[in-house]
Amino acid sequence: MSEEMQYKNVCHSIQAHQHAIKYLQIIENSHHTYLFISMGMLITAVSVSLLKVAENDHHSQWIMYCMFLLAQLFHVFVLTVQGQFVINALDGVSIAIYESLWYNLAPRTQLLYVLSLRCGLKPPLLTAGGLITLSLRSFAETSFFQIIKASVSYYTVMQST
Repeated sequence: MSEEMQYKNVCHSIQAHQHAIKYLQIIENSHHTYLFISMGMLITAVSVSLLKVAENDHHSQWIMYCMFLLAQLFHVFVLTVQGQFVINALDGVSIAIYESLWYNLAPRTQLLYVLSLRCGLKPPLLTAGGLITLSLRSFAETSFFQIIKASVSYYTVMQST
């Protein structure tokens, strides 16, 4: 393939990637408030469900609250996994650039690869109101454990009153 054709293909790929990032920013901006409210309501609902599970002695109601709690946690998971898909796709682009033989190309094409890698150092992410990054890491580390900590705190306050 000629150097000019390689350069055009790389330019076309970069433009397509920029369009995808702009689309992601449009999604982020249009769902910013919804995701924030949704995550806030889910954290509150999970906290209340954990309180009900902890204080309920009736077996049938305890199972119902546990199932409701699992459904809420699944909902949080579904919200966060969408952000993980974005992270995986952006990582795939960086990996593809690293694994390519870009160092054998013409200098101006090499420069495009280097600039693409540089732009990928701080990729755009889906967030819930700019506070919680939607990813499986935030689901496993931040959201889930913060929900449980908050719920235990609420439970001890409610227990003492």
